[in-house]
Amino acid sequence: MFLVPSRLDKILNLLGFILRSTNIRNSFELSRPLHRLAEKLLAGRAHSDAVFLIISSEWSYSPFIFDSDYIDEFLPGFVLIGFPAPESSNPLLFPLAGHELGHALWPEYEPSLHDKVTNTIDTLIDEKFRERVQRGFGLTMGKSREFTTQRIRIVAEVEKWARKQSEELFCDFVALAIFGLPYLKAFTYLLAPQPSPLRDPGYPELSTAQRK
Repeated sequence: MFLVPSRLDKILNLLGFILRSTNIRNSFELSRPLHRLAEKLLAGRAHSDAVFLIISSEWSYSPFIFDSDYIDEFLPGFVLIGFPAPESSNPLLFPLAGHELGHALWPEYEPSLHDKVTNTIDTLIDEKFRERVQRGFGLTMGKSREFTTQRIRIVAEVEKWARKQSEELFCDFVALAIFGLPYLKAFTYLLAPQPSPLRDPGYPELSTAQRK
């Protein structure tokens, strides 16, 4: 069977992820509790009755999850979560997985928010920001056809941004609902890892100890 480059690229990415999931740098002790959590959140989704989980390490400093559209062709029902390789053995980052599970849960809620996002954008552009949008996007006043064409493009672009931001906020609230404060602490650490503690200035210098 001939594989088109795009499908071959997907297969290689997935195989690489699965291979790295066997590396000892991963926190294997997190696999079972995270799997139970994924089952409770995601069991019964339309495309699969069972939930399977693979966690792995990736050379990306942000945890991530493969979109279902990306993996369902080859691994239906699977949830693939990657942790940053330098931190993949750190169990204190476990709450960050709650955010990634939120991405897997989002498709169930996104359709109900789609119309609200679109209607809100339409209202804001028409009532409050019409002139600002015209100036910012270089629209020509008085040319209704041009404005209509550009407006469609602008609304589509802003809607894409708004939907993505809505998804990220939704995932944050999912993680907060599951883990509470530990999620915020783990997220803070990921954004700004704490340096090693400062050396006690009262501790003897190494050169002093050598002289003695």
